[in-house]
Amino acid sequence: LDLEGLANHRGSAFGAMGQAPQPTNESYENVLALAVRRLDPRRRLWLEHEGSHVGKVQIPFGLHAWVVQAPGGAMVTLDMDLRLRVERLVADYCNEEQLADAQWVEGLKTCISSGLSKKLGGQRVKDAVKALDEGKWEEVAEMMLVYYDKLYTRWADQSQSTKVVRVVCPTLDERENAELALRAAEALQDQQEESSSGGAAGAHVPNVTTAASGRRPAGGAAADEAAADRDAAAAVVGECFCGEVKVRCIGEPRSVSYCHCSICRRLSGAPFSCQALFESSQVDVSLDPGAGLSSLKTSKGVERGRCSSCLSPVRATLFGGKIVAVPLALLTQWRGGGGGEASS
Repeated sequence: LDLEGLANHRGSAFGAMGQAPQPTNESYENVLALAVRRLDPRRRLWLEHEGSHVGKVQIPFGLHAWVVQAPGGAMVTLDMDLRLRVERLVADYCNEEQLADAQWVEGLKTCISSGLSKKLGGQRVKDAVKALDEGKWEEVAEMMLVYYDKLYTRWADQSQSTKVVRVVCPTLDERENAELALRAAEALQDQQEESSSGGAAGAHVPNVTTAASGRRPAGGAAADEAAADRDAAAAVVGECFCGEVKVRCIGEPRSVSYCHCSICRRLSGAPFSCQALFESSQVDVSLDPGAGLSSLKTSKGVERGRCSSCLSPVRATLFGGKIVAVPLALLTQWRGGGGGEASS
């Protein structure tokens, strides 16, 4: 899940250099939501460790929890010789094509003098700017690494992951380094499976990744069928303000949306509306005796329904009724297959 790529930013004070303009926070959250929906839960998830924001956009709290906790996986630190890292930075930020732009070096100087002035201190900023003027790219790169290494160390210390392991990268070869990280992740997962099955505990694990392990659980088709039955039995239920209209949604929604369109804002009296989108076959609406639904077609293909008594929004149908949007505030309870119930 490329948090930096989707943000059009490399994450550091120089992260905006050569990148397209960053999206708004709202757009970033929407793009991330779509990216998360495309993830395959059977596969391992890789995330680069970030702070709470990438450039000017915030990483949503739930995703940032994945970053710092690495649930089911671990955090990996890639160790590389300083000389190689300097070479990599110069290739990324001071290559011939970039330096052919007369404004490129001025942009680097601005990133240092404005973005890092308080953190580096006045004298080091002056030294870095002077080195850029003199074309000492390697010297500047090493100065920046000294600062950022302290930040990376602090992030590693603050990680809530129960497993933090090092991967030593002896070269700049990206494919080779990726293979090392993959083998580390496999080794960790094998150890976890051995431990859970009563195998040899404490086996040596050379490396790991910030990953949510995604192998399919053991149990085969029978386990899959049981899981499917359990999901089908699970439902969220809710009712309007007066209780005359009740909604029952079965299974997982196709998506959850935060809509900022002018129609939703005016109808809800709020900056945005929140709703879960289900297939029409997943949603059951029941009315008490004498109750009714008032419908309003607000745009092409969208018809919204409210309780006729209390005027609470109950549902909206889209695409000719194929999709039903149910307000999240309406869904207040969850029912499992065993008849249990809990507040959401």
